[in-house]
Amino acid sequence: MNDSSLSEASITLVRDFPPMDATERERLQRKVQAALASVGLCRCGAVQVTIEGDCIRLTGFVSTYYVKQQVQEAARKAAGDNCIENLLCVSRDVID
Repeated sequence: MNDSSLSEASITLVRDFPPMDATERERLQRKVQAALASVGLCRCGAVQVTIEGDCIRLTGFVSTYYVKQQVQEAARKAAGDNCIENLLCVSRDVID
């Protein structure tokens, strides 16, 4: 396969959802926060959930990469078709 056929075979995924209004963003934010709380994650407010466009942004600190992955998976299940941007930092100084 040469470069030209490779570019022809490339697939571009374009999301064409209407933008969320403030009420929808707030509802989605609460839904993700509730999902994290229901599985015992982020009790101390070390993880913040914000909505940017149609993307859920996770920021803050967790104690291990495993917890970071758990938080992302819980958020993904609550997110529906919205993307997840996991910007969580792992720090041994955090108690989950």
